[in-house]
Amino acid sequence: MFINRFIFHFAFVVLFQGFIFGLGDTQNIEFESNIAVISNSSQIAFNYTDNDPLLDQSKSTIVSEDLIRAYSFSESLTGTNIPVEYQQYLYVDFVDLAASTLSDRIIIKGFNKLKGRVYVNDHQVPCDQNGFFSYNYELTNLGKQVIYVTFTTLDNKFITLEKKLNYLYEPEFLLKNVELKRDVTYFYNSNLFYSIKDKSTDDVVTRADLAYFLMILSNSSYDIQTVLYVVNDVLEDDWYYDAVNYVLHNQLMGEFLDGNFYPERVISKLELLVTLARFLNKDLLDNRDLGFHDFSSNHWSSKFIAASLKSGLIEQSSYLNPDQKITLLDFVDIVSNMQAVKDVFLVFDDLDQGYNEDTDGLLQFLKPVVSFLEDSKDVQSFQLDILSHRPNDVVYQDTVVLEGLVFPSLPFFIDSFLVRPNVLGKFSHTLKLEPGANSIRITRDELSNTFTILYLHGYDDLSGHWLEDLAAKLNYLDLLMGANDFQPKMRISRYEFIVNSYPFFYPLISEKLANYDSTHDLGVTESITITESNDALSVTESITITESNDDLSVTESITITDLEDDSVDKDYLYFLIENDVFSLFEDNQFYPDRTMTRIEAIAAIVKFMTLVDEGYLNSNVSKKFPFWDVSSSHWGRPYLEAAYNNNLISKNNNFYPDKYLTKDQLIALLSKTTYAKKQLALVFSND
Repeated sequence: MFINRFIFHFAFVVLFQGFIFGLGDTQNIEFESNIAVISNSSQIAFNYTDNDPLLDQSKSTIVSEDLIRAYSFSESLTGTNIPVEYQQYLYVDFVDLAASTLSDRIIIKGFNKLKGRVYVNDHQVPCDQNGFFSYNYELTNLGKQVIYVTFTTLDNKFITLEKKLNYLYEPEFLLKNVELKRDVTYFYNSNLFYSIKDKSTDDVVTRADLAYFLMILSNSSYDIQTVLYVVNDVLEDDWYYDAVNYVLHNQLMGEFLDGNFYPERVISKLELLVTLARFLNKDLLDNRDLGFHDFSSNHWSSKFIAASLKSGLIEQSSYLNPDQKITLLDFVDIVSNMQAVKDVFLVFDDLDQGYNEDTDGLLQFLKPVVSFLEDSKDVQSFQLDILSHRPNDVVYQDTVVLEGLVFPSLPFFIDSFLVRPNVLGKFSHTLKLEPGANSIRITRDELSNTFTILYLHGYDDLSGHWLEDLAAKLNYLDLLMGANDFQPKMRISRYEFIVNSYPFFYPLISEKLANYDSTHDLGVTESITITESNDALSVTESITITESNDDLSVTESITITDLEDDSVDKDYLYFLIENDVFSLFEDNQFYPDRTMTRIEAIAAIVKFMTLVDEGYLNSNVSKKFPFWDVSSSHWGRPYLEAAYNNNLISKNNNFYPDKYLTKDQLIALLSKTTYAKKQLALVFSND
C-alpha cells in the first residue's frame, strides 16, 4: 500500500525563541524556550490516510477457528489464571463469587493496563483511561455455566480466562438450620424430584414422588419397556409410569391387594423409611429395643427402622412418629443423609463436573475479539514513544541506548536492526553514531519515519552550561574556533569580536558583494596600510580593494598602527572600518585589547546587519521597548531597539548596557544572525 503521508508528532511543544540577552541580575545570554509541555519523551506516530478499518463499517472480517487460534496467547484458547508475565498488567475479580451463587447478578471488575480491550463473553466492556473496568453481569440461565473474560494485548493477541460457576434456584422458605437450608437449596436444583420448582417445602410427598426419586437416584439403565407391571391406576401417559414400574420391578414398593398403586397417596414416615432401607439394601437386624415410645420393637417393620438408624437416615430419639405425613421439607431432611444424595450435592460445588465444554459457543464469543484484532493488524499506523531522547538531542558519545514504548507491541526496525518489544511495548536498542546529524529510520511494514540524534564534539568547560548544545552545533558547522575549552566567561575585546564574528559575518559580505558584482563595476581605487613599529623594526604593507559608486565604497586610505600583520583577515577588518561598524581612535589605533560592553556589541552587530540587510533597521515588527535602564537619549538606544525588534535579544526589565560582554553572550548573539540561523536550520532542522 502506498504511504500517502506520515505525521511526526512530539510529546512536547518547544517554540524556539532564541537566546536571552539581558537577564536581570545575570550576565548570561541564555537559550530561551517557551515550553507548553515539558517531557523527556518523543512520540512518533505513523499513519496512512486510508480509511481506518476500525471505523470503516463496510469492512467485514470472516473469523474462522484457525484465525481465532492464531491470535490466541494460549494454545488451549482459555485458562483459569493470567500468565505470569502479564499478571502486573491484567487483572479480573469476580466479586464475592463462590462456586455456587443464588444471585442473578455478578460484579466483574479488574483492569487492562496494556491499552487493550476487555470482553465479557462477546460483550466489550468499557475501560477508563487507566484501563480499569467494572461490569454488572446478569445471569439468565440456571445451572452450571462458564463466563469468559478476554483481554487484548499490545502485541495484538488475546488472553481469555474462564470462570466456572453454578447459578442455583433459590426456593422461598425460612429455616434457621443452615445445613438443612443448604440441602433444601441443592435438592431444589437437582433433578431428583418431579417438578420440584413448582412445589413448596410444606407440600406433602406422594408415593409417585417417592418412586420417581428412587428411579432417578438409582440412575437405572435397564430397559423399562421390557419390564411392565399392570396396575389399575397407573397409565402409560402418566409422568410416574416408568418410576412405578421401576420400584415394582425392584420390589422397593408394591401395589395394594386391589391392584392399585395409589400414586397420589401421601406417604408416611414409616413407609418412607422402609422403602429407603430396601433401596439401600441394608442388612436387616434382629428385633431389639429401638428406644421409641411410640413404636414397638415387635412391629413387622422394626428391622427396617433399625437399618435406618444404623445407616443414619434418622437419629435416635424418644419418638419415631411413624404415621407422620411427610412434607417435602421432611423428605429432604431424611434423604439428604443418603450417601447417594450427598454425592449429588457434592457436584454442585465441584468445578470439574457437570460443565458443558461448549467449544462452538466459546468460538462464537471470541469472534468479535478476533475481528477487532484482525482489523487492528490492518490499521496502517503505530505509535512509538522514545523516552530516552528527544528529536535532535545533542549527545557527546558515539554510542547511545534508545529506549521507549511502542503500540501495538509488535516487532519493528530501527535502521536495519529488528527490535522486539516486551509485553508492555518497552524496547531498548543500542546505536552507534557518526559525527553530526544521525537520521535514524524507524519502520514497520510499509510505514516509516525518522528520528534524529546529533553526535557532536562539545567543549570540556561547557558541560551543563546553557550554551553547551548550541556551541557544539556551531562548532560542527565550523562557526567556532576549534579548541578543547570554550572559555565562556572570557571578556570579549575588540580584537576577539573581530576574530569570533568573522565566520558569522564574512559569508554575508561575500553574498552581498556577489549580488553587487552582477550590477556594479568593481575596480581598484583605494588602499589600506596596516603597520606596527617595534623599535627598529617597521613593517608596512599595502593592499587594495576597490568598489565604486555604491554604499560599500571606500574613499580614503587608513593606516592601522596597533595590529600585527596577519592577526586578522584584512579584507574583513577593512570592510568593518570603512563601513563604520568599527572606528579607529587617534593615531589610527584600533585598540584591539579594549574590552567591549554589551551595548557596543549590539551596536556593532546591528550596524553590520544593516549593511547586508537594508530593512534591518526598519523591521515591520514594532515591540514595546522593555529595558528600563536604556533611556531614549542613550546613544545606543536605536541599535538596541533594532536588536529587540529583530529578536536578537529577548525581553527583560534591564539590559545592563555598560557591563562587559562575555564570550558565551557574544556567541549566543552571533547565532541569531542571518547566516548562522540558515546553517543551523539547514543542518539541524529544529533550529
